[in-house]
Amino acid sequence: MVEAALTMVLFLMLLFGIMEFAMLIFRVSSLVEATRAGARYLIVNDPVPAVDFSSIDCSDEDNNSVTATCDAGCDGLVPLMQSLYGQSLDDSQVQVQYRCSITAGFEGAYFNIYEVEVSVRNAEYRFVTPGILGLNATVTLPDFATSRLSEDLNTIP
Repeated sequence: MVEAALTMVLFLMLLFGIMEFAMLIFRVSSLVEATRAGARYLIVNDPVPAVDFSSIDCSDEDNNSVTATCDAGCDGLVPLMQSLYGQSLDDSQVQVQYRCSITAGFEGAYFNIYEVEVSVRNAEYRFVTPGILGLNATVTLPDFATSRLSEDLNTIP
């Protein structure tokens, strides 16, 4: 009986540890998918209103990008990312960056192709098993970012 009790405790600790790790990996994968979908969303929809494209100088390597957080309003972006992530995201955690990637075209008709990057910073994962026991165990996930080239030139002024 004592051997079974000791073995059962070790087995349950291992089992719950595996389940917690699987849920953590699932949340990380969901966050990666949320940033990917967010970047695609910004490519095919209007850019973030707080972004001033006139400040981007594609000929200057040091001044070829502009960054905005979603505090100023990312209509549709944060709710989309929250639906894919499955946990709440604060608007200040989502950051959008537009930067010049290349200049393409032909003589007399050049245009810039922008790269859109969506990143999520300071997302936290709260462990379930310690929460059942009344403990508050959270871990801060690493920052995630996804970049894509703008394909629809009508969305970038």
